[in-house]
Amino acid sequence: MFLLFGASSKAKFLGTLPIHACPVCGRLLELGVYVHYCVFDFFFIPLFRYRVQYMATCRACNSVLELRKEKGKQMEMRSLTSIEDEDFIIRQDNRGLRCPHCGQPLYPGQVYCGYCGKQV
Repeated sequence: MFLLFGASSKAKFLGTLPIHACPVCGRLLELGVYVHYCVFDFFFIPLFRYRVQYMATCRACNSVLELRKEKGKQMEMRSLTSIEDEDFIIRQDNRGLRCPHCGQPLYPGQVYCGYCGKQV
């Protein structure tokens, strides 16, 4: 008897949250939301998900935020009505020196962004 089973990790883009202030940098913008999970497969058929996390990324400061599970499930079901700062857990603060216009990293003393060309 030969059984084929395994586990793998997956990520799926769920969409963007409505315009909201980033809890890290404070800029008003849309936050991209992803669901990260592991799945158990049997004969390449996914049976169940485990270790489900809902993550949001700020496009301005590139910080990573974890969205609370109940809000993440609502986002996945397309029934999210409102979001508050308390619904986020800051996982990685990537503020550092970044261009305020495009979010690309800057070097100390840099006057113009090398990516978008705007003055910082």
